[in-house]
Amino acid sequence: MDKKSLFLVALTIIGFSLSGYLGVVNTQLRSTITSHENTIYSLESDISSLNLEVGGLSEELHSLQSDYEAAQDDISELSGQIDLLETSVEYLQEENSALEAEKASIQQELAATETSLTSLQTSYEELDGFYHVLYETYENTYSDYEELQIDLQIEQVLRIGNSLESYYDSLRSGLGPTGAENWWWDPSQSIWQTEVEFAVNLAQHDLWRIYWPEYETDYEELIGENSYETAWYKLLDVVALIDFSATDTPAVKIEKILSFLNENIHYELEINDVFLAPVETLGFKSGDCDDYSILAAALFEYADVESAVGFFKNDANEYHAMVLVNLDHLGEHGYWYYDDLTGYGLPEGQWIKIEPQSTIEYQDDGEWMGQWNILVAQELED
Repeated sequence: MDKKSLFLVALTIIGFSLSGYLGVVNTQLRSTITSHENTIYSLESDISSLNLEVGGLSEELHSLQSDYEAAQDDISELSGQIDLLETSVEYLQEENSALEAEKASIQQELAATETSLTSLQTSYEELDGFYHVLYETYENTYSDYEELQIDLQIEQVLRIGNSLESYYDSLRSGLGPTGAENWWWDPSQSIWQTEVEFAVNLAQHDLWRIYWPEYETDYEELIGENSYETAWYKLLDVVALIDFSATDTPAVKIEKILSFLNENIHYELEINDVFLAPVETLGFKSGDCDDYSILAAALFEYADVESAVGFFKNDANEYHAMVLVNLDHLGEHGYWYYDDLTGYGLPEGQWIKIEPQSTIEYQDDGEWMGQWNILVAQELED
């Protein structure tokens, strides 16, 4: 075979080979194309879906852009508000700084004020203490002043004039210091009875109940009134100081009289025993036991308490004068008494011993009151 034939054969073979190869390739290509077409179709479908999504997203984007623009507007507005708030904050910070400074200043002033207050409180307490001391001093001084006023009033009331005192001196000059100058003229009567009667007559004289005419004329001519009138009015002034009440019981009246005597009369001994009339003892503001008894008996009688003057003696041969009152009791206070003294010339009934030098609380002092035995007694007559 020639070369040309061989070449043709070779070409034929190559052609057939290429034809088969190309068929295969073509098939493969078609398959590939079909696959790609399917892919393209799928992609186109996806693209359509994506386009739809893009459309939705575009709308959403548009909405978001609108929201964004609105948000931008809000942000702008908020920025303006923030700027305004920042300005307000700055202003408030400045105000706060000013207030802090003012607060610090006020705190300093407060501290200074508290210091001043503490100082003032201390000063106040000192002044208050000083005030209380002064007030207490004032009250004590005023109380002393009132007491002095009362003492002065009592002193003025108790004071006895020289004219009346000269009357009593004249009386005792004639009748004796105890009224017993001429006791022996009556042999039926003891000196004790004569003296106790004189003591009672002195009390009754100052109550405007009895007088001695032979000694009265000179006084009346000199003064223009009787001595018993002068004594009576003096006794009335004294009774006003005792301050009786219409509701006072006899026991209360006795209590008031004894308290008055205890506060205003003190005991004094005499060189020579002399019986003083009630206004004399008040004027001297002192006396011994018989002077106390004469005065107390007169005051009891003025207060409508039936009374008598009694002379007593103890086992040591000591003598004493006290008052007897015709009462059933002394209220809540204890006492010593006699069931019957008719043998001594006193009316029937219980007669209570009264020690005029003691207040009513001590009338039941057994050691003192129990030692005295009665010698004589004389009642004050109405």
